[in-house]
Amino acid sequence: MGSGTLINGVAYSLTAANLAAGTNLITAEFAGDSNYFGSTNTLSQIILPPQTNSVTFSNSLVSLTIGTNGTVHERDPQRYRCADEQ
Repeated sequence: MGSGTLINGVAYSLTAANLAAGTNLITAEFAGDSNYFGSTNTLSQIILPPQTNSVTFSNSLVSLTIGTNGTVHERDPQRYRCADEQ
């Protein structure tokens, strides 16, 4: 996936946009140096597949629809129109 140097000697940042849907194991390894012992840590990252349907949550006060592209529409039952249609 990648390797690099520490930021200010204490942190490392990696962005991965191509992980497959499902469970991915990500392992970080530090070989050690003259000040610190080496170590290895693994985390389990769960990636959900792309959403193919909109999801709506509603009650008597409001209805929220989350679209497949991440847009959120709020529908007020009193007005019967989306908030972004104003």
